[in-house]
Amino acid sequence: MKMKAIRGTIINTLFLSGFFIVLFASLYRYYYLKEFPAFIEVPCDPATELCFHRDCEVDECPPNDFADYRQFSIPGNVLVTCDDIDGCAEVCKKEDSVCEETVCGDDPEDVCSEVPVPESMSVIEPESESETQE
Repeated sequence: MKMKAIRGTIINTLFLSGFFIVLFASLYRYYYLKEFPAFIEVPCDPATELCFHRDCEVDECPPNDFADYRQFSIPGNVLVTCDDIDGCAEVCKKEDSVCEETVCGDDPEDVCSEVPVPESMSVIEPESESETQE
């Protein structure tokens, strides 16, 4: 009988120790190191960029009221250094940024703006048959 009680105590002690190790490791990683992804939305010009789009008249919009926006995933330890969302947007728009942009269209449920056509790629009209026969 004593063996079962000792075995039960050891199992309980190991279980509780493992639980607290996982708890403290998670707190250290997410609270102290801030290793978590955060998502930010920044304004987007659909005339020059491919943007996410939402209809604020139909859907409920967040407080930023962006109908056209770009979305970035930014590490939590970088997010806490930003003064505001505009500051984070500037960090994410740099070439050597640690942010990852979520490209509109990767998910079939994404609602995207029209794909902008660069001015250098103007539409070439096909020649009509009368012009080619001359």
